[in-house]
Amino acid sequence: MKLQNIADELGLNVSTISRAIANKYLASNRGIWPIKSFFSTAISEDTSAAAIKEYLKTLFATESRKKPLSDEAALKFVEEKFTVKLERRTITKYRMALGVASSSERKKLYQMSL
Repeated sequence: MKLQNIADELGLNVSTISRAIANKYLASNRGIWPIKSFFSTAISEDTSAAAIKEYLKTLFATESRKKPLSDEAALKFVEEKFTVKLERRTITKYRMALGVASSSERKKLYQMSL
């Protein structure tokens, strides 16, 4: 579900809905969840940020250990697969959110693990 769906239903702006649920949590028997986690961020009509993050996770997991992918190279793969236009800094933001180190740091980590 997207914030846009709620905004359309209530006749409000998406930013209003986003601010209303910011720093709000839902308690359940499975734990405490931020309300924002129940909404996907849409990159385009058919593509969500979550889908791109999942793709990046598999991309980084299967990369060459001798020559890890740079954010620029990962951007090209994402743009080809999802036919969207993104900025490199978006890929960097998603990579950092996934807890994946930069290509130079990953290369050093890979060399240390040999």
